[in-house]
Amino acid sequence: MKNLNKTNTTIAAALTVLISAPAWAMSQVTLTDTNNDGIISADEITQAREARKAAAVIEFDTNGDGELSRDERKVMKETRKTTKIAQYDTDGDGKLSRAEKVTAKEARQAALNTQLDVNQDGEVSDAERAGFEQVREERGERKGGKHGKKGGKKGDRQNQSTNDQ
Repeated sequence: MKNLNKTNTTIAAALTVLISAPAWAMSQVTLTDTNNDGIISADEITQAREARKAAAVIEFDTNGDGELSRDERKVMKETRKTTKIAQYDTDGDGKLSRAEKVTAKEARQAALNTQLDVNQDGEVSDAERAGFEQVREERGERKGGKHGKKGGKKGDRQNQSTNDQ
């Protein structure tokens, strides 16, 4: 039964890729200087992220309850993964190699920089990057940093907890 559910999830993800707007593109936040002040502020980034989340609910909320269930989030993740592989799998093996992942990351970074470079001079100034950095810091604080509240890598936390005993 588990294999059948996994197969159904994979099929649903593939169909969603073929039927819907490009899911990989949707996973990227489209940033806009909505107040025309020459920078994309933290508020504008937050608004764009909220709009992206709302679009994800519209696209993947199959039961219509206004939220994404665990299964719906799984389909969304698989759809994005399938789309990302289709876009960046240059050797056609159905998965992303380390080099292909690097290429995908560089493409996302370039797209972000293009959006942040509001004056389109080819350089992202400190002022243009400030809103992004503010959001990044705020998210890190809310989530307790990249690796949890204690910091460090998972193994470091495990070693710390055994040392505390």
